[in-house]
Amino acid sequence: MLTVLLAPLSMSQQVKQRVVQPVVYPDQPVEIVAVKVKGVPIKPKQKFDGGNDWLNGMTVTLKNVYDKPVAFVSVLVTAYYEREGRRSKQRDGMDVQAAIELMYGAQPPRPGEPAPPYMYPVQPGDTVDVVLSEAKRDELYSLLTEDDASTDIMELTVRVYSVFFEGDSETMWRTGRMLRRNPNDPNRWIPVKSGASLMQAARKPKLVAARFAAPTRSLQSYIDPDIPKCLYKDLGEINQSCTALDQWGHKCVWSNYVLANQTPKDAIAGSR
Repeated sequence: MLTVLLAPLSMSQQVKQRVVQPVVYPDQPVEIVAVKVKGVPIKPKQKFDGGNDWLNGMTVTLKNVYDKPVAFVSVLVTAYYEREGRRSKQRDGMDVQAAIELMYGAQPPRPGEPAPPYMYPVQPGDTVDVVLSEAKRDELYSLLTEDDASTDIMELTVRVYSVFFEGDSETMWRTGRMLRRNPNDPNRWIPVKSGASLMQAARKPKLVAARFAAPTRSLQSYIDPDIPKCLYKDLGEINQSCTALDQWGHKCVWSNYVLANQTPKDAIAGSR
């Protein structure tokens, strides 16, 4: 009986090659400066040995490289849906990933809401750790098992996802862009307006690509926003809704002052 019990245990802890893939955006205000698995620093994009519980307790060290204190920062952690060693979930011909967020601090309240409990901000030059807890691991596992995918994760992707600055509830950085709260809908965000690029947008109407809007609700699945998803034409200075829908069924929104100076890969659609 003892032998029967020990065999599954040793199999469940079988060591395999794992990897953590970081995604870096230009000029991001917070950087991932270290990742530790079981207390041991690992090198980005390089394979290392780990059992099937390797991600439990993974620590991501973040550094504020901006000139303002950071009140809130989140890290998006994603894993592919895989069955029998193959990616098993796609949408519109693209691989879909299960996604969870690791967070530090508190997001500023929306207009009319009470302020959240105060947490000490991350000062410029300082670092903070966020940890993939058992609860977060189980959240990720739950998303994978809903699609009958394996929870023996071979590859994780990590990226700084969103950042709020101390004393500013109207501005947010997210996945490579500075955004401001939509005055017509405080639950939505639009790219920060630049007068120079707005003038250039009026002079340079063109066909550009936009990537899908980021979700405004809890994350369940994730498609890499760096891949162009829809095409529509820049017609002038007025922000317009495009006809494409993101993976959550929300309409994309594009802004001329952003699209005018972006390549098709880099253009973005902000959420309405």
